[in-house]
Amino acid sequence: MVRLPKCSVLHAREVQIPNCKDAPEHCNRIYHLSLPNILCSDDGDKKRRLPDDNITGTSYNDDKFFDGKYNHVGTIPMVFALHGLGTDHRPLDGYAETADDYNFALILPEGVNQSFNAGDCCGDAHKLGIHDVEFLYQIQHLLSNEFDFVQPELSYGIGWDNGGLLLTDASIESPHLFKAIVPIAGYSTRTWVPPSVGTGIGIMMHHSLDDLIIRPSGCCEDPNMPACQGDLVSKSCDSVLESFDLWARSVNSCTSDVDERTPSGTTTLLVGGADEAFYSIEQEDGVTSMAFISVANEQDQEPSSVLFDTKVPLSISYKRDGVVCLATASSSCVANSTLCLYKKMGHFDGFVSTPFMGDQVMEFLARDACGTNGGSWKRLPRTSDSSHRMFCECSGNEHSGLFCLDAAVEPSLFAGPSIAEISQPGIPRLVYVAFGFVVVFYVTFLFVMRKLCTKHDGDFPATIHDDMCAGSTPIDSHNSSMPKNQGQLYWVKTKFESSIPRGRVRKLWNDREKIPTTDDHDANDRSDCSHSSDMSQSSLDHNDTLLFQLYE
Repeated sequence: MVRLPKCSVLHAREVQIPNCKDAPEHCNRIYHLSLPNILCSDDGDKKRRLPDDNITGTSYNDDKFFDGKYNHVGTIPMVFALHGLGTDHRPLDGYAETADDYNFALILPEGVNQSFNAGDCCGDAHKLGIHDVEFLYQIQHLLSNEFDFVQPELSYGIGWDNGGLLLTDASIESPHLFKAIVPIAGYSTRTWVPPSVGTGIGIMMHHSLDDLIIRPSGCCEDPNMPACQGDLVSKSCDSVLESFDLWARSVNSCTSDVDERTPSGTTTLLVGGADEAFYSIEQEDGVTSMAFISVANEQDQEPSSVLFDTKVPLSISYKRDGVVCLATASSSCVANSTLCLYKKMGHFDGFVSTPFMGDQVMEFLARDACGTNGGSWKRLPRTSDSSHRMFCECSGNEHSGLFCLDAAVEPSLFAGPSIAEISQPGIPRLVYVAFGFVVVFYVTFLFVMRKLCTKHDGDFPATIHDDMCAGSTPIDSHNSSMPKNQGQLYWVKTKFESSIPRGRVRKLWNDREKIPTTDDHDANDRSDCSHSSDMSQSSLDHNDTLLFQLYE
């Protein structure tokens, strides 16, 4: 038996970079790997474990490895999470739990002396000219050779601070490195991108207006602009809105030539800042602006100066007190571009791996992966015995796997997922056979009862008989009108309820009304931040769901 890494555990691994261009002591690098629990068999430890402090611990011990094989789930995305300057992977460890919930393979690379080389910065990695992009490519190559459930072209990136700078810079230099990225409190200061990049790389930027390390107005030498407290310094002042606009237009081909009507008038979306430097985000006649307000120099200059205007249409995809997310609304975009701005989040210290941020980031990436082959992102009510609240539904059974990323060569457990299959992917085939017999039995039974209706009118109460024998068109449970087969519905409903303990009948019936019959999101619309914490939950368990499907 091959000894495989347990799931839901961070494994420290060492990789040797071939044809390494760096100093010999930097050619062996460390990264951490966490595999989602859905891959592991039942004999694996399902309890999430905290990582060891020793990042070089690669010993094969029984606590982190098991004998067996991984469950077949098809291709799943790899998500790289890059740490900030002066720290290691630990501030991003919280993403391991969220990545597990969304069935991602999570990779946490370690920088050289707690830094990554991100073009203009930072730390020792920048001074030594470390080739961090080669490091990331090598991890992709090794993992795809080791495991058949990951592919290099289905990789995503999350980066905080220095890691966010590396994400944006590396994605422009190597557009095939990541399919979509999420830079947090760090963005590229480039003012141009090569034409070859315009194939589309999804982006979800997060930045706070009171960030002192990387100012939202940019880190530059202009004495009239607030200075950054970090190592990043450039000649020009490139605001976060300007960087986002460049990405939307040059990388994702978004234009301002759209048919959508833009609202008239001026709307202030967000105002915030710190250290006598404040910023406002406004929209006026379809144009989004970022303005800078200097309280200290108010007597010497204009109290407000516009830093940048973008004419790429942006719609509000999420808004609460202190945060607004703007998504490109142009139909010409080849990939999603979303900018989330915060009023008081500072440099996101201690926040980048919280459940709130994790749900925003992971759902953005999950929707992108699901939509690769036209899949539709679905939600299920949370149940007491299952953690599968979300899944990707493959259209027309043309693809299979958890994220519709595999060709459907033959029917499999994850091809064309249904509510029942996703709720309990480990159900034995015998159960499905038995379920099929039950369905045939019920259909036959209803047919026989219908025949009896025509022969023995006096065997049923008059009101039930008239409705039950009146038609066979399915009822629309959300329509308040009275269809002609309402009595038939009532009769089957009564039979269904009689098979369930009395205490659950009313609760089950009410819960069923909460289950959406259609997805709230367009399969091709990946513009929103999608906070799963805002969704209502249900207590239907797997057996209840099967019964409801049978009833319908």
